[in-house]
Amino acid sequence: MNNNKSINTNNVVEKPLDALEKKLLRRTLKVRVIFGFIFITPLLLMILAMLFSFFQDFKLNALSISGIILFGLTCFLLIKYVVPFYKNSITNVKATYKQIVKTRITSIDIQESKKGIRYIILTDFISIDSWAITLLINNNIYSVLNPNDKIEIHYINNNIADIIAIKQLTK
Repeated sequence: MNNNKSINTNNVVEKPLDALEKKLLRRTLKVRVIFGFIFITPLLLMILAMLFSFFQDFKLNALSISGIILFGLTCFLLIKYVVPFYKNSITNVKATYKQIVKTRITSIDIQESKKGIRYIILTDFISIDSWAITLLINNNIYSVLNPNDKIEIHYINNNIADIIAIKQLTK
């Protein structure tokens, strides 16, 4: 998805989040925290065990050096990618308003693979990649969209990676 494109705020309307949307944002944060805890904690514990064994023996060997490098690389990647992801999720939960933009679909690219179907939807507003965004209210909207359809995109404070809903407008 193209997040670098400047967002044209002329078509954007701001409205308060309703109770269902707030609940979905809280649930999304909880699920992300649980998955983060399940996958990141064992990795960090394993790396810390390697570092602990190094500092216990004070012997510099290939395993201890690789442990130090792996720990440093893991910390760098966590700070660069995971921490901003969770900051956005926490900001989403604290939000009280959403932005709604009405736009037109210019093209739809459907790619089938062993993983599933990927939709890349180009609009006058942004590019939406179904594998790169989180759509909170997922009503299988991608399969019914066509080029030149008018849609509404509901999102929070320029966070296009977490879209609340995509609604098809009448033609």
